[in-house]
Amino acid sequence: VGLQNKGVDYFIENIYPRIKDVDSHVIVNVSGATIDDYVAVCEKLAPLDQINAIEVNISCPNVKQGCLEFGLNPNALFELTKKIRKNFAFSKKN
Repeated sequence: VGLQNKGVDYFIENIYPRIKDVDSHVIVNVSGATIDDYVAVCEKLAPLDQINAIEVNISCPNVKQGCLEFGLNPNALFELTKKIRKNFAFSKKN
């Protein structure tokens, strides 16, 4: 289990073009070390029409920093959720 991947820019440039026309709901898992990291990823994903939802990875114990902090801190989780919704979910409304 791990979060190793080539990042959101790689996903947008290489993976998304191959899956955007698939007749399915697409959910993308995001993670970060800071609230700003999460928001930056969600801002990049928000314009992609076929990304229907994001899964916010807030409690991943196999990383050295970041995610676990949000899963254990209700105030940090509230701020994270509020900022992600502002930058991703609300932009998806038609």
